[in-house]
Amino acid sequence: TLKGLKAIKEADVILYDRLVNKEILNYASPSTKFFYCGKDPHRHSLPQEETNKMMVTLAKKGHIVTRL
Repeated sequence: TLKGLKAIKEADVILYDRLVNKEILNYASPSTKFFYCGKDPHRHSLPQEETNKMMVTLAKKGHIVTRL
């Protein structure tokens, strides 16, 4: 969506998973930091609680965080 594209373009940090088409990440700023927090059917690379903590911590530090 256009809202999603705007969020990607404005983000300092993007957390994404396997459902995201990687091509859309090309719209992010070159300085954007990416974190894969994907969930496969039987495995989480980053547990949801840790993902939530990371998003809150980064936002409190003043980063614009987008979760895809």
